[in-house]
Amino acid sequence: MPGSPPLLYEKFKGCAFAPRCKYADDKCRSCVPVTENVSEGHSTACFKWREVTSQ
Repeated sequence: MPGSPPLLYEKFKGCAFAPRCKYADDKCRSCVPVTENVSEGHSTACFKWREVTSQ
């Protein structure tokens, strides 16, 4: 993902990656995603991971 991660001391709404994610939408910018297990030893906190991985 291009760009830099947000500074941890800055306050932001929604997903920390939304400002630099090409898949981000209004939900991503306003709600924090919950961490989900994707497979053994892998997890994600993304509303779009199923949509993006099926492409």
